[in-house]
Amino acid sequence: MRTKIVFGIWLLGLMVLSCAPRAEVPVAAQPPVAVAQATTVAELPAVVASPTVAPIATAALIAPAAPATESGAVASVTAPPAATSGSIHFKLLPGDTVASFALSEVLYGALKTVTGTTSDVQGGLTVDFSNPGKAGLDPIEIAAGSFVTDSGRRDGAIRRFILDAGNYPLIRFVPESIGGLPDKVKAGDQLMLTVSGDLTIVDVTRSEEFSVAVLVVSEQLLQGEAKVTVLRSNYGLRIPSLPFLADVADEVALTIRFVAAPE
Repeated sequence: MRTKIVFGIWLLGLMVLSCAPRAEVPVAAQPPVAVAQATTVAELPAVVASPTVAPIATAALIAPAAPATESGAVASVTAPPAATSGSIHFKLLPGDTVASFALSEVLYGALKTVTGTTSDVQGGLTVDFSNPGKAGLDPIEIAAGSFVTDSGRRDGAIRRFILDAGNYPLIRFVPESIGGLPDKVKAGDQLMLTVSGDLTIVDVTRSEEFSVAVLVVSEQLLQGEAKVTVLRSNYGLRIPSLPFLADVADEVALTIRFVAAPE
């Protein structure tokens, strides 16, 4: 009997506790979660456009190169000088450098100027802006079989018969001297130079002199144009005999428009 009374009291206590209101345990305040927001186009930093390369004045490109004077040194470049702490070696940029030839002919009774171009050009130069007399030029090499004109048939004839690119794949110019170099060079200067050396086309090598206009855009960018007129007869370049083709000129204008930047 006593046991039942004790059990009843214990059970009654549990019922009272279960009916009592529960105290809520406070939850620690959580720091607000930062939600990353997508950066709008307006908040992005502006893209800095590459400086526009100022074109060389047309008059400078067609003017004859200035001869070496007392203020214009003639540098020998039989072998390109090794780069020193004050010199920078530039390479011709293939995508921006173009070699071309032009000559006249009478095709189907009409006078026509034929032009062929290629961007397959290799070369370089070494420049010391504080002492330009140390300038040096690497050999210039042009892929003979890569010229493109306005006619695929003509391209094939030039490649196979005229330049014989299968046996002589390169047109090569090895510079020997540079005339007209100033005492100093700075950004914005435009130079008129002469570059003499040996030009090899097919299996014939002859001494030629290019007239060269160079614009010093900055110490990180050069652009210019080198021109020379050669006689195709001097190099044994024969044009195939065709009934509709006549009076192909002996004079051929060779031009290299170049852009160069440090390696």
